[in-house]
Amino acid sequence: LASTSRSRSFMSICAALKVWPSLQSPMETLGMNPADFDWENVINQLQSGSDENNEETYSWLLQKMEALSSIAQQGNDPDVLLGVDSVLLARLLIEEQLLDGGRSNGCNGKYGGKFHPPSSASGDDEEEIDTSGSKVGSRPLTVGELFANWHELKHVTRNKYPAIV
Repeated sequence: LASTSRSRSFMSICAALKVWPSLQSPMETLGMNPADFDWENVINQLQSGSDENNEETYSWLLQKMEALSSIAQQGNDPDVLLGVDSVLLARLLIEEQLLDGGRSNGCNGKYGGKFHPPSSASGDDEEEIDTSGSKVGSRPLTVGELFANWHELKHVTRNKYPAIV
């Protein structure tokens, strides 16, 4: 059977952009094109047979969400998901990466290349992403840290970024 976690992760990012339209700006700062997650664009590309998406710029996000997909499932059944948790996870991962200021872009190693944007994701290879405030020593939470602390993190994320409906 094919894994559906990648498509579910993609749908969660699409939903996050609908819930928080302001998320487009952080995504652009991270070198991602929010239009890649617009359902109309995706459907038009599928119908025309073209694939204009540059998945390289956001594959790190999909891979990190796939690695954490079990925290959004209910019980032991991988087909029963808590969609809200997955959408909150998408928001949290984008905000976490933004706080990093581009320091982890282009990381190598067992997990670095898989869970962080490529070095060219922000558009300029050598320029760090400008974030407000001092973030000395900050880094995105690891998959293990997110997994271990998800119960608390989802409540903090929900309070910090209320849904706009």
